[in-house]
Amino acid sequence: MRRQVTAARARSPRALFRDCAVALASAAVVAFLVGYALTTPRFTLRTTVSGVEHHPGSAAIVQGRVLEADGDGVGDAEVRVRRARGVSRVTRTGEEGRFRVDLGGSCAASRIEVSVRTEAKIVRSTLRRQLCPGDAVEVDARLVTRGHLIWVPAT
Repeated sequence: MRRQVTAARARSPRALFRDCAVALASAAVVAFLVGYALTTPRFTLRTTVSGVEHHPGSAAIVQGRVLEADGDGVGDAEVRVRRARGVSRVTRTGEEGRFRVDLGGSCAASRIEVSVRTEAKIVRSTLRRQLCPGDAVEVDARLVTRGHLIWVPAT
């Protein structure tokens, strides 16, 4: 009987190494899963203006698109243009992410604010421009996601 107890306690170094390696790998997988569950993706909105073109008319035009990171349009995003004298125009994007705001009046400093509701919060981007009657400004906003780095192949 004494011989069986001694044999059970005596493990080979190879078996001990294997058991430690499996335990460490399991702990690493559990730590990764817990970390992934506790982190949320971070969103930013990258907004660019492709330039100002002139058109006939007495209104300034702010138009463009709001896009997901993959290029799909973001529907129901809010676009607000505030003029220096407190006049504000608000519109929402359509299903393809397109919007257009017509602004009357004279030349004025304007603040263009694009807001997108994500899973966790509302993400905003603001641009400042001098807009005059006859100006047409093309604004493109793209939602950028950071975090949750899981690669999914395209189908």
